[in-house]
Amino acid sequence: MVVIKPEFLVSYVEAVEFELIAVRIVYREARELHEVLKEVSSELDKHSSLYVVLPAEFAFSTRHVLSAFIHCLRSLRRGGKLRDPNMEFLRYYFGVKQIRDVKSILEGITSREFVCIAYGDGEKVLESIRRCIRVHGGEILEDIVPEQCDVKKLSKVFSVKLEVFDRGKGLIKALELGVLEKIALLDLRK
Repeated sequence: MVVIKPEFLVSYVEAVEFELIAVRIVYREARELHEVLKEVSSELDKHSSLYVVLPAEFAFSTRHVLSAFIHCLRSLRRGGKLRDPNMEFLRYYFGVKQIRDVKSILEGITSREFVCIAYGDGEKVLESIRRCIRVHGGEILEDIVPEQCDVKKLSKVFSVKLEVFDRGKGLIKALELGVLEKIALLDLRK
């Protein structure tokens, strides 16, 4: 689990009053993203001003997850036009401008593991997630990023050429640098 206190977030987003909570949820059986989002929304609407969910197979870096979330939060606070905050987050997460690109990446994806990030009253948010997961037969893991990931596959998903960003610190770091650059470029294009 990742908990980011308001004093850290204030340098990225103006007028921060809540904590950022991120957890990995594991279900007994594979689920679709929209099902999981619908289930957690019933609980998180009460204690969170923004929450998002993504399949954990796309989570390879805590820094990447948090960067996309902070960019999404800042965009929405500045009057982002999307009605679906989860879709806005996923646009930043995958570093793509068009919603159809996000949909094509996620098409047909089912998973047992999801990452849930919520911005709100920390303890109440965490309890809401726990309550929801208990009802729907899952558990919460502390680490939001799975231990193993297929970096070559992810580099294709994120359209990142690893050799361009390889600074001798490993392929995960190269992928992270490439994706973080794509996220930053989205803000420049607006």
